[in-house]
Amino acid sequence: MHAVEPSPPCGAEALEWLLLTTLPVGSADEARRVLDLHALRWRIEDWHRILKSGCEIEKSGFRTAERMKAAVTINAVIAWRLAALTLMGRDTPELPAHRMFSASKVAMLLDVAIAGGFPVPGRERPEDSVDLEAVSLGPALLLVARLGGYLNRKNDGPPGHQTDGRATRGSSPAHRPSSGSRKTARRAPCVPISPQTPETVSQMPGINPQAAIV
Repeated sequence: MHAVEPSPPCGAEALEWLLLTTLPVGSADEARRVLDLHALRWRIEDWHRILKSGCEIEKSGFRTAERMKAAVTINAVIAWRLAALTLMGRDTPELPAHRMFSASKVAMLLDVAIAGGFPVPGRERPEDSVDLEAVSLGPALLLVARLGGYLNRKNDGPPGHQTDGRATRGSSPAHRPSSGSRKTARRAPCVPISPQTPETVSQMPGINPQAAIV
């Protein structure tokens, strides 16, 4: 299928794709479907990168195919979850955090903020109480990134997949003892990113969980 962008943005070169596909392209709707699927390729590349760099599946060290297959299957879902969280944190940070995290995990993140001296989402004064359901997704994910070593400096970009992956694995510098002390340091809490109910997942904007997992 040969596709050319008819009206590219000013100053940009028109896209031109020559695609080989096993899908039918006998109509305009079928052709658009093929184009839409091809446009998702970078999301798939991101997912592979998270699986390798974020979940470090290549460092698992299993010696049998069956064990490796099980590890890849579990981490494939975790990688999809990390990709969805990162994208939603950037595109829809105003969503309630409880759409993606349980109440206990939101409370854990608030404890992380207090212990680390970070701004506590939803609290203007130290004596104010925080409604867990009022905490939005963007600030919650920022605290997850803090556990992954994200510094949130003025010129830092938004947290990425690898930072969130380090936080969920507990392998960031924030989880390790200081090299200058022989005392056993207290580990910072790791925030597990577990799947929510199908009803919650189906409400994620632009996310098709079945397609993503398959």
